[in-house]
Amino acid sequence: MRNMNDIAQIGEVYDHLYDDESKKIFENRLLYSLTGDYKFLGNIGFERQKNFASVLKENENNIVIFGAAKLGHRFLTFLNNIKITAFCDRDEEKQKELYYGYKVISPQELKEKYNNAIIVIAVWGKETIADIKNNLLNMGFGEHQIWIFRQKLNDYEYFEPDLIIPNDEEFFIDAGCHDCDTAIQFVKWCRNKYKKIIAFEPNPKQYQICMENSENINNITIHPYGLWDENNELDFVGGGGNAHTYGG
Repeated sequence: MRNMNDIAQIGEVYDHLYDDESKKIFENRLLYSLTGDYKFLGNIGFERQKNFASVLKENENNIVIFGAAKLGHRFLTFLNNIKITAFCDRDEEKQKELYYGYKVISPQELKEKYNNAIIVIAVWGKETIADIKNNLLNMGFGEHQIWIFRQKLNDYEYFEPDLIIPNDEEFFIDAGCHDCDTAIQFVKWCRNKYKKIIAFEPNPKQYQICMENSENINNITIHPYGLWDENNELDFVGGGGNAHTYGG
């Protein structure tokens, strides 16, 4: 009976939506909740940013995603049937292999061979994004060629405003905090009322960034380790050294 009530409430909300755009956003958000398929979040992003979607469709096969990692792959998933040219990444190790079937090129190759491409920066961290964008501008790319994949939907993946209500006893564990961006979003979501944050970051360089970015976060402990299914010491590729990984 409860499920039927939920369905009835969903239908009632849908019926009260004012326009087709709102209904499409609602439909895709509901489908994402049911399936976990990122393409539905992509549909929402394109609905909200129709100009961005139009540029991408017009430049199919002339799009380079800057960032051959999780967020870059997420954006590739969002694109659905729009084809890209390649990924670009500053990590030389990544340039030696394909990433989800696409070549990973260096920034230098991007400049030499794809100077008229649309470049979508899909990485974490405002400082990293700004650094990449400045480098691209200095390489001769125009502002109109550079787009930043920075949707608020990425925050909502974890902390859904209004639908999930935090309480004062929230306890958050961030297993791979990178630059503490998710922890910062957690604090905003809780309106700075929570019990504790425990974070882990094995990359020494990123660990230092986390320590700097968390100076104004209360009740947070950041460990310079990764998480694993046993106590061990493993080589962390791209981490500039060894990362100690602990598992319980």
